[in-house]
Amino acid sequence: MLGNKPLIGWAIEQCFKLNLFSKVYISTDSKKYAHIAKKYGNVEIIMRPKKISKDKSTDYEMINHAMRNISVNYDFIAHIRPTSPLRKVKYIKKAIKFFIKSNYSSLRSV
Repeated sequence: MLGNKPLIGWAIEQCFKLNLFSKVYISTDSKKYAHIAKKYGNVEIIMRPKKISKDKSTDYEMINHAMRNISVNYDFIAHIRPTSPLRKVKYIKKAIKFFIKSNYSSLRSV
């Protein structure tokens, strides 16, 4: 929780404020977090298997699973982590626009 809002709520709200995504998907293995996520907007839940939801599971495993379970065509995927709730929407938008104009296959912030 940060400011009486769960971290996932911050991330979802940031996604909607960008006005760049046609759909926001939440990948989780938790029915509790899926329920919380739905309180913050019209999101689609992708239930992730426990075997790729462990402490040592990789982003690649999660993203690969999500991509196989998204039934629409997409140009790119933005992985917006709930663990960075204070990031500025303008910087996310700037990074995405930079990525779209580039010839890169991925972009990661640090």
